[in-house]
Amino acid sequence: MMTSELESLLNATPSLWRGQNYSGHVRSLSTGFDELDEALPTGGWPPGAVVELMIPGMGVGELSIWLPVIKRMTQEQRYVIIANPPYMSYAPALANAGVDLEYVRWLSLDDEQDTQWALEKALRNRECGMALWWPGTQRGGLSDSAVRRLQVAAREGESLLGLYRMTTDDCAIRQSTWAALRLQLSIRQEGGLDIDILKARGSHHCQRVSIGERVAEEEMVLIHA
Repeated sequence: MMTSELESLLNATPSLWRGQNYSGHVRSLSTGFDELDEALPTGGWPPGAVVELMIPGMGVGELSIWLPVIKRMTQEQRYVIIANPPYMSYAPALANAGVDLEYVRWLSLDDEQDTQWALEKALRNRECGMALWWPGTQRGGLSDSAVRRLQVAAREGESLLGLYRMTTDDCAIRQSTWAALRLQLSIRQEGGLDIDILKARGSHHCQRVSIGERVAEEEMVLIHA
């Protein structure tokens, strides 16, 4: 039986992995998709965390899945950084979705180490709510130590980093990671998006969640003028 003193100590350390007894965090952010919120042990995006998104290619919904949180962050006057995207987002579509563009920053650097350094600094600053980064290579693009540094920075700033991995290699997808959450995105044949939860701090169960067609439709609007 766990004593009240021990329970209080554990609750004061929200980043501690407690297996299936993870109780979440009051500042957990809703993803904006009820099905995904229900499947995640935190009830939404985990606070202060790196989220890896394994994608087979571009345009599967990898930006739209973040749209509700981008909107919320900018409305709360916290900055959103989009680093080295493979395409330029269509600003009017973001604005029409309720995103305050004054709080969106695009970062374009040729050197990935420079990008990592800049994101570490930004994520530690509490004025930065979240960042999205496409490193541009497959699993070998970032070392485990680099992901760990980014995870530490996100935790310190209570920010989020969406880290994209373009790969269909099952071995790469199943490799261990320092990220708090790893999702695999794929387009459903009948429309919509399948999300496989490969790793979620606080749970050891893999789970698939399907969300509606509007995600893929929104993606095409967001990335095309």
